[in-house]
Amino acid sequence: MKLEKLRVGVAGLGLIGQVHLVNYLSHPNVEVVALADTDPERRAGKLNRLHGNLDEFTKEPIALGEFRSYEDPFKMCEDKDIDIISVCLPTDLHAAVTLKALENGKHVFCEKPPALTSREAIRLTVTAEAMGKTLMFGHVLHFWAEYVEAGKIIESKKYGRSLAASFARCSSRPAWSIGGAEQGWFGNPERSGGVAVDLHIHDADIAVWWWGRPQEIDASGAFIGNMPSVIHSRWRFRDGLIAQFEATWETVTTMPFYFNFKVTMERATLLFDSRNADGLQLATEDKLVSIPLKKAEAYRLEDYYFIDCILHGKPVDRCPPESSILSLDCVLEEARQIAERHRGITSV
Repeated sequence: MKLEKLRVGVAGLGLIGQVHLVNYLSHPNVEVVALADTDPERRAGKLNRLHGNLDEFTKEPIALGEFRSYEDPFKMCEDKDIDIISVCLPTDLHAAVTLKALENGKHVFCEKPPALTSREAIRLTVTAEAMGKTLMFGHVLHFWAEYVEAGKIIESKKYGRSLAASFARCSSRPAWSIGGAEQGWFGNPERSGGVAVDLHIHDADIAVWWWGRPQEIDASGAFIGNMPSVIHSRWRFRDGLIAQFEATWETVTTMPFYFNFKVTMERATLLFDSRNADGLQLATEDKLVSIPLKKAEAYRLEDYYFIDCILHGKPVDRCPPESSILSLDCVLEEARQIAERHRGITSV
């Protein structure tokens, strides 16, 4: 059976927008027909190869074909010849552009987080259901080999139940946003949500995926200026599992980006650290082994999965919107606690 071509418009051509654009250009059932960006050079196809923590995905030149160009992403959402809008804009625009696209009958892939508030995010899922359109939020770790395999091992309970876990995700300040039309938006907490909503949400989403809703959240952290930039958090789950998190946007720009996790089960421990070439490891009573995994570009797998759901009318059950909203709920609660404690310190 020959599958239809889906016409895609990409809103936002910064770092992550270029990553998704490359994937859409490579898909046999996708035609990129429109681009939206406030930068005229990007709209003209002169992509500036932004640098950040996704360098490995953006080294090759991007070959662009014919496309329509929009300065305003809301106008692109009204284009009747587009089937899908891929929202890769600054975080404060996610909800409004996604809603506009859905109301105009488009399927939508929206980068994480869904929105800056849970109410906005819920409205998006309700609208998608009412319009009969596919909506997916971009939590790429659901397609990252080490996290996928670890999830399978945890769910199988081959080594007993999970007792404790720790996660870290640390980076320099996201200086790659400086320059161009989005100058400094990461540094404005009202636009990015700070480290909780932008960076830490990756690990929060994994914990929700693996173990569900936490029973209790206790978070502390630090501000750099007016920006929440450090998180130390502890979640307790109903079965007694304790998960601890660290996430930072460091004060210096030379800080290397890294992420890791450790999951202690009754009869084994899972280990992964992006700085360790051994990949995902399993420690048991008698040995420590690296688990062989087939390497693949997680962002490409994510985009291709979304396209496949649309082409075959399948629900987005690998990364369901409801799970994304629960992850957002959790990090917003952490951010609330950190802000409250910060106000208490600064008022003394």
